[in-house]
Amino acid sequence: MGRLYDTMHIGGKDVYIVDAHHFALFPWAKVRRSLGLAPTLITLDHHTDTMEAFRGHCCFATNGDFDLAETMVSDLTGAIDWQSDDTLESTVALLRHDEHIHAAYLSGVISVAFAINLNDQTPSIEEERFHESISERWNQQRAGHTFEPEPVRPNPPYTYSRPNDGMFNISTICSIDCAKLTHDDDCAIARDHQVLESLYLDHEIATANNMAKCVGMASVEAAPYILDIDLDYFHSEESINPQNPDTFYRLIRNAVAITVAREPDCVEELRHEDSKITAESLLEQLVKHIGMATA
Repeated sequence: MGRLYDTMHIGGKDVYIVDAHHFALFPWAKVRRSLGLAPTLITLDHHTDTMEAFRGHCCFATNGDFDLAETMVSDLTGAIDWQSDDTLESTVALLRHDEHIHAAYLSGVISVAFAINLNDQTPSIEEERFHESISERWNQQRAGHTFEPEPVRPNPPYTYSRPNDGMFNISTICSIDCAKLTHDDDCAIARDHQVLESLYLDHEIATANNMAKCVGMASVEAAPYILDIDLDYFHSEESINPQNPDTFYRLIRNAVAITVAREPDCVEELRHEDSKITAESLLEQLVKHIGMATA
C-alpha cells in the first residue's frame, strides 16, 4: 500500500498525517502499543465516521448477502491484531473512509470515541423518551383516540446510554450564541466559522462530558486521549483562525498524540463558496496552531 502516514514532531508532540482518514488506524495502534492501554479518541470532523467496520467491503464481496456479510464482518474484526503491522495494513486495505473508528473500538485500539462533528448528535435518554411520546401521541391521534397533552420537551443537562459501538456523536446546528428561534443557512455558516472557538468547543465538550459519565469517565479529557482532526471539519478561512483558541490549544497540549486526515477532495467539496481553503493551506495553519499550543 505504500506509506500510510507521515510523522511530524512539534513541541514534543507526535503528529501523524494521513491522506485518507481510515489510514489513521495505523498510528492509533502505534499509540496504543506505547501506552499499554486503550486511549480515548476525541475527533473533530465534518462527518461522524461511525459506520460499521468492513461494511462496504463485505456488502460488495457478498453481492448484498446480508447474513454472509455479517459473518465476514465478524471474522475480519476478530482477526485485527493492533500489535501486528502486517495485520493492520491488511485491515486498512479493506476499510472505507467512515469505518475506522468502529474497527479501532472493536479491536481494542481505543476505549471509546467522542466525535465532535457537523452532522449528527447522539440522542439523550430524555430526548429519546420525548420523541417516543410524540410518536405515540401521533399514532393515537391518527387512530381517533383521545390522548394526553403534548409532552414537554426536556431541557439539559441530559443523561446518556452507552452505545454498543463505543461511539458518541456531538453536534449543534447553529452557532452557540445564536438568538434566532428558527435556524437557517446563515446559522450553519456562522457555526462553521466558530468550530475552533473556545465558546463553541466548550459547549461541545460539556455535552461530551455528560456522555462520558455513562461510561464511568469523569470527563472526555480525564483519560489519555488521541486528538484526531479531519481537515474537512474546516469550511472557511475563519474556521481555522479562531479569535480565542484556548480550549483547542488545551486539547492539543494534553493529547498523547495527534492524527490529522488531509482528505483534500472533501475539503474542497465542503468549503464555503467564497472560500479558497485547501488541505494544504489548512494543514499549514494547523501545524502553526500545534506549534503555538505546545511552545
